[in-house]
Amino acid sequence: MTAKDVESDEAIWALYELWCKAYNKERDHGEMARRFNMFKENAEFVYSWNKGCRYIGEQRYLGKHADGINEQEMIEVESLRGYSDPKRYLQSLGIFIESPNQSP
Repeated sequence: MTAKDVESDEAIWALYELWCKAYNKERDHGEMARRFNMFKENAEFVYSWNKGCRYIGEQRYLGKHADGINEQEMIEVESLRGYSDPKRYLQSLGIFIESPNQSP
């Protein structure tokens, strides 16, 4: 990710579209618009973090939940990981849970 990728909302939107393709996320325009702010915050954070890294091993990346996680995905994570409080665990990783009725 470069400075150009996060220089404007339009650039971040283009990055978001590439991210969706890379992770095979099928999102219609409305769903992308609803999740955009979460993706934008994560992209800006990752870029800022990586700018200060001296070694590649310290760098972060936009993972498969960079635009948030829905309740069904949280249930899947809970069953796979066995954490007593998966929501808190995900939040500690910077992944925030959205409810299906949450408006933008």
